[in-house]
Amino acid sequence: MSDNKPAIPTLHVLVHIIEIALLALVVWRLFYRDSPWERVYNEHATGVVEISSGIMGESSGTGFVFNAGSGPLIVTCRHVVAGSPVIKARFSDGYDAYLELIDSSEKDDIAVFRPAKNERKLTNYPEFKEGDVQALRIGEQVMAIGYPINQTNHISIGFFSGQGHASRRDQTYLFLSMPVDPGNSGGPVLDKTGRVIGIVSAKIQDSANIAFAVPITSLGHLFLNTK
Repeated sequence: MSDNKPAIPTLHVLVHIIEIALLALVVWRLFYRDSPWERVYNEHATGVVEISSGIMGESSGTGFVFNAGSGPLIVTCRHVVAGSPVIKARFSDGYDAYLELIDSSEKDDIAVFRPAKNERKLTNYPEFKEGDVQALRIGEQVMAIGYPINQTNHISIGFFSGQGHASRRDQTYLFLSMPVDPGNSGGPVLDKTGRVIGIVSAKIQDSANIAFAVPITSLGHLFLNTK
């Protein structure tokens, strides 16, 4: 009769298994647990807000606390709030603040706000800084934080794929290979240092992963009116 007892692994095999397990742990720590995006999100996510416009909050999008040197303000896309007399920002801690429009640009699809009188100061929240758009390289990884379809601080990670004009519009856009959804508009697009390089503006219809962002450099002339 043959002996059907399972074979006992040799010491050499056990050492090899342990080596593979340790290598897998190192890879996981390098590329997942210690990912730069985890750090960026943890440091900045509470500076991203949900924007609602209209008396009943009919339209919603995303905004973020940004400081160009004149103090923290809230930036979003103009099309998210256009024509509405009532604009509110909801922060990740549940606080709602009414906003006052400072300036906007239809061409650039940007609007800049400050909290209305008697609202909480923005100094309680992390501020985003301007990144270096000119230093972007095609294929570079980027991240967007936003409120798509009423999800709180949802992240999308994708790639910068170039910049240029979209359709017949004169505005220059950043092209992103990244999934975005209704509600992402107005949210920040970040580089790996956590600085803003663009503002999510639109996506190509019938495409799941092609989006446009307004370069953060388009914001400069609006902030001249805040000083």
